Amino acid sequence: MTLSSWRRLAAAGAAAAFAALGSAAAGTAAHGDPIHHQGHRDCHSFGFEGELVVEPVVEGTYGDANMFQATISNTRVEDGVFVFDWSANTSVGYVVVESGDEGFAYGYGTDTSDTGVAAPGVHADRVLFCFHPHHTAVTVATFAARRTAQGVVLTWRTASETTALGYVVYRQSGTKRVRLNRTLIQASGPHTYRFVDSTSKGHARYWLRAISLDEVAWYGPAQA
Repeated sequence: MTLSSWRRLAAAGAAAAFAALGSAAAGTAAHGDPIHHQGHRDCHSFGFEGELVVEPVVEGTYGDANMFQATISNTRVEDGVFVFDWSANTSVGYVVVESGDEGFAYGYGTDTSDTGVAAPGVHADRVLFCFHPHHTAVTVATFAARRTAQGVVLTWRTASETTALGYVVYRQSGTKRVRLNRTLIQASGPHTYRFVDSTSKGHARYWLRAISLDEVAWYGPAQA
């Protein structure tokens, strides 16, 4: 069974199968293997100090005082289940998705993005991003894509670049991300960067990978 099929099966009504796991099994969660729970959960129960709550769950970019930033995108309903993609500017330990009194907790390691995350129903009331708060080495304030006669112009503005090395631009093709620049776009201090994708045909989604001495962070998607 594929990962997407597993998620849909779980979200479509397999809560009873997950009930045996319970909240006591929270520490055993694996990427893509949702733990079912009843009622609201918080990130402290998973051992994380940082918690970003998105409520209601709509597409957009959200942040907190610790400079943690998360983006929810591509929300849709597939086979009667609410599904979305997410990305963050640092690693996320857990993503908790709740619908009413039902919830799924997805466990991660050093992941900064995922696609096709399912809620336990046809809508999502609340999403929690759990992380360890710290000051990120690179903060990208904006990331945008604009289609022109020369191709898709990608621009991003950085607010900080502590220990930053540079950037890599990706175009999403299906579920894969295709690297566009062979050499690293060197970090040169907080300012606005520009990259042109002259090979794009039709609608496209883009991701930005920021690389520093101590972490790798993803931003996006930007659409054109």
